[in-house]
Amino acid sequence: MAIVNRIALTTVGICLVFALTSTVVGQTRNTTHAQPSISLAEARAAIEQAETSWARARVAVDKDAFEKALAPTFYAQGSDFHMTREEFLSHISNYPKGVRLARFDNKVLTVEQDGDTSVGLVLEKLEIERQTENGQPVTEYAMAVTRDGWKRFGNDWKALFSEVVGLERWKNGERPSMKDW
Repeated sequence: MAIVNRIALTTVGICLVFALTSTVVGQTRNTTHAQPSISLAEARAAIEQAETSWARARVAVDKDAFEKALAPTFYAQGSDFHMTREEFLSHISNYPKGVRLARFDNKVLTVEQDGDTSVGLVLEKLEIERQTENGQPVTEYAMAVTRDGWKRFGNDWKALFSEVVGLERWKNGERPSMKDW
């Protein structure tokens, strides 16, 4: 009987230890992947507003707006490049003579939460106007799909990253075939 009680107590003890360990591990897991403090709808609205402001700033080459929109650790990358925040700011703020970004439209397609970061898949349409060597005006077109990470800092939303997922360009008089271009 004593052996049976010891086995029973040992089994209960092991189960209790397992249950406590599972609870602690579960609590640790939950705090590591804490639920975002905002709803997905709230995140979508904020990202759509931030992306709209970003588009206006890009066409206006509004360097102050660029500075405010990008987090200190921001980066941009594509299949053939990686830019730090400073490199990206320089790239979008300094166009060669005779080159102008005439259009930057962006549409947020999807939004997901990844911890405290809201990630949007964004469709971007760009029109770049430039002059050829003989002074002829030329318009070039580009369409990109980007994966943009945003995070709320107090009341402000800042971009953490922008990753080019896909890019298509039209040059030399070619025009996009999309109806809504």
